[in-house]
Amino acid sequence: MFEILKKPIYPAATDLIFSFLSKIFKYLFPTFAKSQLLRGGNGVNLVYALHLLLVFLIALGGLDRAWAWAILLMLCAFILIRPLKESILLFSRSIPFYIALPFTANFDSFNIWRIVVMLIALKWLFIVKADAINLLKSRVNKNTLSGLWTRNKIEILGLLIFALAFISLGKSVFLFAGAKRLIYFINLSLIFPVIVWIFKNQIISIAEISKNIAISIFLIIGIGFLQLFSTYFLNINEFMMFWAGQIQTGFYGTNWSNIVFSGNTWFSYNTGDFPKLRMFSSFPDSHTFPLYILFGLPALIAVFFDKIKSLKIAANNWIANIKEYLCLGALFIAFLAVILSGTRGIWISILFPLAFIFIQKKIPNLLNYFNLSHEKSAVNSGIIKKNSAIILLFFLAFASSYLILAKDQFFLKTEASAQQGMILKRVMSIVDASETSNNLRLEIWKKSLESSIKNPLLGVGIGNFPVVLSQNISALKAGASAHNLYLNILAETGIFSLFLFLAICALILKYSWKIFTSAADEKTKACGYAFFLYSLWIFGYNLTDAALFDEREFLMFILTAGIIVGVKKQLDSKAKNHEQSSLGNDKFSG
Repeated sequence: MFEILKKPIYPAATDLIFSFLSKIFKYLFPTFAKSQLLRGGNGVNLVYALHLLLVFLIALGGLDRAWAWAILLMLCAFILIRPLKESILLFSRSIPFYIALPFTANFDSFNIWRIVVMLIALKWLFIVKADAINLLKSRVNKNTLSGLWTRNKIEILGLLIFALAFISLGKSVFLFAGAKRLIYFINLSLIFPVIVWIFKNQIISIAEISKNIAISIFLIIGIGFLQLFSTYFLNINEFMMFWAGQIQTGFYGTNWSNIVFSGNTWFSYNTGDFPKLRMFSSFPDSHTFPLYILFGLPALIAVFFDKIKSLKIAANNWIANIKEYLCLGALFIAFLAVILSGTRGIWISILFPLAFIFIQKKIPNLLNYFNLSHEKSAVNSGIIKKNSAIILLFFLAFASSYLILAKDQFFLKTEASAQQGMILKRVMSIVDASETSNNLRLEIWKKSLESSIKNPLLGVGIGNFPVVLSQNISALKAGASAHNLYLNILAETGIFSLFLFLAICALILKYSWKIFTSAADEKTKACGYAFFLYSLWIFGYNLTDAALFDEREFLMFILTAGIIVGVKKQLDSKAKNHEQSSLGNDKFSG
């Protein structure tokens, strides 16, 4: 049944598809802006549906990769024509489905998101240009500088990191690769001030953005389980031809496809020589896929929060609570997908949010030292209880994963005892220093520290990590890193950059807590607490990997940070207005 998917769809269907879509663009595109389907949410839905249709047809071989240009043209037209709000909502659900543009046979990995992000940022600059000009003309003094720092700490810290990264180019052995890497991160970060501005001015709510993020999360999880399903109908060679040769080429280009044929993280071999799939969905590898889900879980919690009430399974009245059970089931499936990725770093780093939950319940006074106290209200207690219960679904999903992984894959017959012990062996391998992956990580960490001692201030230069391992710069494309985000930053751009990044992480946690304790809306409060817990999980995972540097993960990091900072600024503005109003009333009364 999968043979047809290993090659382009038969010619008659291809001709029909081309004919149909060419007519759409030929006759309807000139009136694109006037279409009633583009009004309100329907416009986002229509463009997103067309985007997905074209992406999947390209990935399955039904359309030539040149149709990626049609996707770009459609997205650019939408951004220019429709309100900025709709562009951000479309962006938030499209991150996993931006694909590479085929410029030439040797240069076909330039992703659509690069142009989309720049266009959104330019449109935003046009909207706020008057405020920007006034800011530049304003007189700089001690008070304005102090106020600028108080209101824009993360933005200023980020600019300092970019400044140090630019200076580090002077240390680069591979200057061109370093410059490309710096431009890459600047491009990724352009969306941040737009997101902050959108949420600071209450143009988009937490509820709205959460629904859009949730759409992409469910889609990539669905693709992941279809991928798992395919392992029972394809042998290992057919699987690689389809997922590496077809899907990965459609999404990321031929260069990346060639890389994953020679080396990937898609399989585990804890049952001996028999490979088991580590779910990666449409993502490049099995590390980025679960990390993206972790970023999206606060959005899922915000979407389902109102429907999750009792957290108890009532056998005699389950029909009345069917919506709650479906929501819990959806969250359970999200955690199951995380587990089936086989990413041990994510498994073990759940200890960070669990430790916080334990301290919050058993040693609450300890949190006062970190300004993490909160009002003991029924609302706050309910939010903490729900989020704590939801995160425990991870362990239920862990137990359930045995049933899935006990099945033979790729037509390879393995002993039942080996199948049943696979998850346990993989968990136990976390603390096995002699295990190949762990041994390699320890060696890379050692070399990273040695290099950082030699180059403490500016590292070896941004984008030059292969120098640390005495590798060619081409290893960077294959994912060469310190397998520890913080060591990677330290080795490439020095100790000051690391301190600045850690300060940003601390502020993200602080602002998330501020949203939890200060927001009036219960769903926003719940999302703030979820941001805090899952940020702890993500920051903990970064001790064992540098997957955050992947473009999809970094876009989600920027989107999440922008939401947190924007909502925090919105709350600060409301509190300031309330304070000024109170002072005015007091003066009037006097």
